[in-house]
Amino acid sequence: MSEALEANCSESMRTNSALQSRVQDVVNWPGTQIDSNTTFCGGKIAACYQLVRDYGFPYDSDVTWMPEIPGTTDDEKRDRTDTEVLAGLKNAVADDLKCQVCLALFTDPITTTCGHTFCRNCLHQIINRQVACPICRTLIGLASDRAPTDILINNLVLGLFPAEAAARAIEAADEVRVRFEIPCFVCTVSFPSMPTYLHIFEPKYRAMIARVYASEDRNFGMLLHNPDQGTQGAFGGPRFWEYGTLLHIENYNLLEDGRSLVEARGVARFKVVDYKLSESTPSPTAYTIGTVERVNDIGLADEEAIEALQTSIEAAGIDPNDHPSSKPQLSEKGTKYTSFQLDGRPTRDLLEIGLGFVRRMEAQSAPWLHHRVIQAYDRCPEDAATFPWWFASVLPTKDAEKYKLLATTSVRERLKICIEWIMQIEGARRCTVI
Repeated sequence: MSEALEANCSESMRTNSALQSRVQDVVNWPGTQIDSNTTFCGGKIAACYQLVRDYGFPYDSDVTWMPEIPGTTDDEKRDRTDTEVLAGLKNAVADDLKCQVCLALFTDPITTTCGHTFCRNCLHQIINRQVACPICRTLIGLASDRAPTDILINNLVLGLFPAEAAARAIEAADEVRVRFEIPCFVCTVSFPSMPTYLHIFEPKYRAMIARVYASEDRNFGMLLHNPDQGTQGAFGGPRFWEYGTLLHIENYNLLEDGRSLVEARGVARFKVVDYKLSESTPSPTAYTIGTVERVNDIGLADEEAIEALQTSIEAAGIDPNDHPSSKPQLSEKGTKYTSFQLDGRPTRDLLEIGLGFVRRMEAQSAPWLHHRVIQAYDRCPEDAATFPWWFASVLPTKDAEKYKLLATTSVRERLKICIEWIMQIEGARRCTVI
């Protein structure tokens, strides 16, 4: 991309050497040595390129040009030159700003840990089918609904192709609602990024897991059993709850008698909108196939806005005299909170309460933090996005309680559910964290 910019601007400077643009002011560039009457050859785009190349002009700064007399020959030529340079630049970089999955302009681009960039929706689709980058086959080590947008690439798309980007955004919003079918295992509750260990012995699930393992993506859905067949809105009352987790088989050990031991890892969440049996007539090998749609978290900007609203004293409903002004201190004295005070705590503080509780239980050698549990689920993560999934995986509480996390759409909401569990364990409305 830098080569395309240099080629187009250099050509503009060469063919329009007599055409000059004068700098009046540069904003957000402290210590500039540019004189207010400094002139550059070519149009304004070429002049900006010279500022970057020769003076280290930061890309996020603004430059003001000396006003020209409207309607003059130089003014018209300068506009025409800038149009030509911009058109040449757009033609040169258009392919670099296209996703290799959908072959269209990036929409909400995400750059993976291996360095390749995809649309957020396309990354969702990749994870639905596999967990490896389609370009280099490296395992994708991030959740597509929590990964940050690549701001630089996003700004390039919006700046160079505003009309096309707006149209793609509308298309992407429709793509989010795309539904797909997956085989479903009705058993327990699983979570994204966390392992699930299964002993497969029922005939229908033996057949299902064998087919899934032989497939290209090795993905299936995990749904929690609904023994009372309670109604779920328009969904009715099937034998499973509507929210589940997409799992990817990592290890499959087939035993001599046909049973199997499976290790799968959570990839994403989904909601079942319809379902059917794998066979037209009921049989011992017929399993559930769900028509599902993904459940994604709200964006980071919305998450921060909710946190700002809830942490304000007025929104939290806390008396200013009682409002804790410092972070919770994980000391021997402990820090006490009521449930409604938690609404006024920053998300980082909620995480610290959870981490502090885990440290306390470790010090007391809690059975649910036995070294075998840690070996299976890893050490307690210290990032807010992963902590609720890990905590729910190891905490000995009812599956019906853990299921509440699957329908949430924000990290903050999940953390508060975890703190409520801690408060229940502490046996009172006020929670002491040591």
